[in-house]
Amino acid sequence: MTKGFLIWPMLALFLSSCWPPAYHASYGEYDIAFNKYYYNLRSPKRLYQKRKDLAGLTQVFQLLQQRDTTEIGLLQLENNEERWIRLHDVYEEIKARQSDFSVWVPAAKRAEELIFFQEIDSLEMDSRKKAAAALYNKSIKLLHLYDSTAKHIYARRAYEHLTDLKTNYFRYWENANALMDSAFRAGKVQVLLERAYGENTDELVAFWENYDQTPGFPSMNWLSFYTDSSAQKQFDFHVRYYLHEYIVNSDTLVTHPSESGQENAGFTVKTMKPKSDGANSKATIITTNKVAIMAEITNLKNNKLICRCNTVLTNTFEEEEGMAVNYQLSAMKSLPRSVKGIFQKKLIERIMNE
Repeated sequence: MTKGFLIWPMLALFLSSCWPPAYHASYGEYDIAFNKYYYNLRSPKRLYQKRKDLAGLTQVFQLLQQRDTTEIGLLQLENNEERWIRLHDVYEEIKARQSDFSVWVPAAKRAEELIFFQEIDSLEMDSRKKAAAALYNKSIKLLHLYDSTAKHIYARRAYEHLTDLKTNYFRYWENANALMDSAFRAGKVQVLLERAYGENTDELVAFWENYDQTPGFPSMNWLSFYTDSSAQKQFDFHVRYYLHEYIVNSDTLVTHPSESGQENAGFTVKTMKPKSDGANSKATIITTNKVAIMAEITNLKNNKLICRCNTVLTNTFEEEEGMAVNYQLSAMKSLPRSVKGIFQKKLIERIMNE
């Protein structure tokens, strides 16, 4: 049944690519129709239909020009500088379209009623400069917001706008490159990770192990995790996690840590005694551990608790009889895999919104 559901969208996509340009034009898909007419004219196999394709290309060209002329008029009525970002996109599309159209319909053969922007180069360049200025000014405002609120999300948004400016408009614009460096540094967050009771470095590292392999996680460029409180003079967030409840079930006796004199405050260990002993014991047994984890995030700049999250996961693995197993570490390593990283993602999204 699942394969059938997958086949139909693929089939629909394939069939839509086979429709003639006139079909797309009849449904208002003028951009698709224009591109198909353009590539039809380039195909030597369609020489006998060149007149028909030229007529179609001209018709959808005019419809696209009318559409964009209307949008330009509406955008120019808006009283904000950010309109230039969209205006530049429109002028850039018109410039590319007119260039393609001129290949097949030069100026001498154009009908007088056709809408054609003669000054499109200067219009596109003027809108490019004003769009770049809009992105620059918006970034400045976002960085001021970061200064007044200390919220890293504003610095990251400023960095995105400045990257857009540098990538799509001008490589050098005033002091945009210097601002990018400042926004990047301001957007990074330093996170101290700590287990509420006791310290286990391997377990701390395992808490985040492989979490970034799950699609949808934010870039690690913005996050720095530490397990040593002396590694930084100042941290932005403090994440403390608790092993709230820990249950181990297996066919062999699991000794309670307290029996060996170890202190394990903050979590409970339950054991299941074997059904048989001695010669009947198995060389390899299946162990299932279940752990309830609670995590708290504190914003250290205002000492405010911003999140308290919890999850329960179950992990099953094969264990060689007699081998020393760190069940807690095993559970922590299985955390990203067992719940598809959802728990860590929830915590990180909360941090990233601050």
